[in-house]
Amino acid sequence: MIQSGEIADYDKQLADANSDLAIAEKGLKVAQDLYQSQLSTQKDVLNAEEERNKARAEIGRLNELMRLYRKGSGSTSIVTAPISGYIIEKNINNGMELRGDNSAHMFTISELDEVWIMANVFETDIARVQEGYPAEVTTISYPDKTFHGKIDKVYNVLDPETKTMQVRIRLNNEGMLLKPEMFATVLLKYREGAELPAIPSSAVIFDKGKNFVMVFRDRNNIDTREVKVARSLNDITYISRGLQPGERVISRNQLLIYDALND
Repeated sequence: MIQSGEIADYDKQLADANSDLAIAEKGLKVAQDLYQSQLSTQKDVLNAEEERNKARAEIGRLNELMRLYRKGSGSTSIVTAPISGYIIEKNINNGMELRGDNSAHMFTISELDEVWIMANVFETDIARVQEGYPAEVTTISYPDKTFHGKIDKVYNVLDPETKTMQVRIRLNNEGMLLKPEMFATVLLKYREGAELPAIPSSAVIFDKGKNFVMVFRDRNNIDTREVKVARSLNDITYISRGLQPGERVISRNQLLIYDALND
């Protein structure tokens, strides 16, 4: 509830307008009686009707203003929430003066059943990102839970400072777990039109500026193989050269085996 000097002024104007209407209606009745008695002209009646109509119009205008301001009792205005949701921002306090030149929102209300996630895409990946791609989202607060959504908007403008492009991901907020201003990591999956051998990232050994894997044939036949990594994605690494489909690699204790065979 907001106490408003404007509401008080409109309230006074409405009282004056009701008084003017009562006077105008009495004046119209007198003019009609005089006209019937042939003591006045029809023009006098029309003038009286015009005064009454003006008073009615003024009352209608003021009542419409009261509805717009949601007038409460006395000189108060009642502000109601336009939607159901959660207050995620508040810029008003009890007893605070509201100025007409203050453009800040009093409250920001959000429906958190469905949320948007704004993700930054590096310039090297812009050509690979399109609307409709599925997205997996993880947060620091819930590291073991994955949220699933889709890209529903791609912003075709780069941030001049970070050189990244933003995409918007829409997803259902199950259990209201996701909160405004949370940090999140987004994983996008898409097909590049090519197939590459995929191995656990733990199997890759980086040594002397090169990547190696331990290729396992049997307990007595283990090779050290240099490979070229095309891309690593979480716990999966894609190999573009040095490994054939079907070959097995060691992903546990591989460093011990590598050191034993390459000392």
